[in-house]
Amino acid sequence: MMRGTKLEPIKVEEWMSVLQEGLDHGVDRIHFRVGAPPLGAGHGFSSPLDFRQLAVCDLDAIAGMLLSLCHVPESTASDATDAAKPLGLVCELAEETLVVPHIGLRDGRLQVVVELARPLREAPELDLF
Repeated sequence: MMRGTKLEPIKVEEWMSVLQEGLDHGVDRIHFRVGAPPLGAGHGFSSPLDFRQLAVCDLDAIAGMLLSLCHVPESTASDATDAAKPLGLVCELAEETLVVPHIGLRDGRLQVVVELARPLREAPELDLF
């Protein structure tokens, strides 16, 4: 059964669930666009996530959630060399995940793209020789 079938703005729990589903499927970014379900995308693949088509009120709610639930890590906020770059927002999911939002227009409609970056637990050993 598809989640989010009511005509109410997306709720925090639903949004977090969509982000977690994206993480579980190994996506690098999730596209939130009016008139379409959230779209998970990775290296060479994209697939709609299990949620209804989004409305304008959903995108407004997502922007509000990004501002209220996420924070800029102090290590990047105080770095003067990053002043001209977009700052990543840390959002607490199943594990600390860096969330980098991009808000813009596509075909005249508002779109929010959330890039997901998971921390490395251990540096992989590289066998170069």
